Amino acid sequence: MHNDSKISGPALRLHELIQSSVALRSTVARHPDLLSALMQAAARADERGKSDSLIEIVARVACTSDRVVESTSSGSAADLSERILLAERANADLGDILRELVPEWLPIGGDASSAPVN
Repeated sequence: MHNDSKISGPALRLHELIQSSVALRSTVARHPDLLSALMQAAARADERGKSDSLIEIVARVACTSDRVVESTSSGSAADLSERILLAERANADLGDILRELVPEWLPIGGDASSAPVN
């Protein structure tokens, strides 16, 4: 997919983050509606001055998810547990900002955020 010339700004940055993350690339491949929601969120975030927040959250999701993938093949159970907790927090933050920016897209992929309700 080389449509990078057709997207710019926050949407391009999100696209780059997704492509650079093993975990996010896999998730988007399984749930193409997530990519659509993220691109719509990027456009709305840009309009509302929230692009930096959205990009930071997606970057955390990418990083923490990739670390979980790495830990499953090597590392201790305690290390894996800690990385899963960090990934869950990042995913919950992503769910929060997507609910704010693109509520019509949720639940994406047929399931709501994995964050527990307190």
